[in-house]
Amino acid sequence: MFQCPQCHTEFEAGTRFCSICGLDLEKEFIVDPVCPVCGKTFAAGTKYCDGDGAILVPVRKMIPTCVVCNTVFTGGEKFCPKDGGAIIPEALRGSSRPAAARSAGFGARAAGQTPLASGAPRDLEALIRDGYQVNVGDYFGQGFEIFKRNIGGFLGFSGVVVLLTVVTFFVNFMLGFVLAIIPVLGPLIAMPLSIAVNLVVVSLETAAVYLVAFRIIRGQEVEFGDFFKVTELFVPVALAGLMVGFATFLGYLMLILPGIFLAVCLKLTMPLIVDRKLRPTEAIGISFKIALKNWLGLFLLALVVGLLQFAGVICLGIGLLFTIPFGLCILAAAYNDIIGLTPAESPGVASARIPTQVS
Repeated sequence: MFQCPQCHTEFEAGTRFCSICGLDLEKEFIVDPVCPVCGKTFAAGTKYCDGDGAILVPVRKMIPTCVVCNTVFTGGEKFCPKDGGAIIPEALRGSSRPAAARSAGFGARAAGQTPLASGAPRDLEALIRDGYQVNVGDYFGQGFEIFKRNIGGFLGFSGVVVLLTVVTFFVNFMLGFVLAIIPVLGPLIAMPLSIAVNLVVVSLETAAVYLVAFRIIRGQEVEFGDFFKVTELFVPVALAGLMVGFATFLGYLMLILPGIFLAVCLKLTMPLIVDRKLRPTEAIGISFKIALKNWLGLFLLALVVGLLQFAGVICLGIGLLFTIPFGLCILAAAYNDIIGLTPAESPGVASARIPTQVS
């Protein structure tokens, strides 16, 4: 038997509410608490992990189950064979996923910080079918929260990107000078090649900021070296950057409006690759379908971010060191709300990469 922490009435394991005071016992007194981060078990009534500060959850909420039909799986499966749903313990699903209560992450409950939980990963077919809302004001505030929690890292990485851009400009200049020696063909090769190199650099920078922003949202620890882990996604990020960049460029050549339309439709391509590890063509197709469900909302979001970047430009260009990563943090917050981040892999829990095939 156990005692209610509020009125001390005895109750048996499995009782949901106290029969005398009505206290939610599952929330206030967990009989079999376990840490969702490290997997350590604790005595009944314990609320926080003594190792990482995470909020404890009942053992049953750490059992891998299908997010669609709630079937239990214990053999290490990643997807449900019945409906294709991701197999994720209830405690690790989206906003119900407990965060380390005293960590420095996005879900931290440190003094002066407001925790913003990772959104539940949504089924893409349902998202494309049912649509979604775009809350620009919320994303702006959440984006700033993400940015300020690693402001030194974001600004430092922006500085590295500036140096890389200078080097890229010099290389492109020398390459153009060399190719100019070749009559007619040389200049025709030099310009597309220079554009391609710049697109790859910008794509890698964008993906790197998304990578770190997503770690912050999930409440994971962040180090400066995390920015450079984007090299693990070099091929899909580079290919997607080239495909999106050239498609948008051709759109702008067609009286600008098609370029704007494509830029908005392809806005979710890069975060889809970073979060769900999709192939470039797959991410582009899904981004296009999702964007069409609320194109105007995403356009307004892109416009706000674009105005933010313009503000950085008029500040002698130096402001871009601030506005570029801040703008991407806003888009990361939007992605988390609209699509939902896949949970970070935890000890003993299968990776929660979500099925992405849509008709």
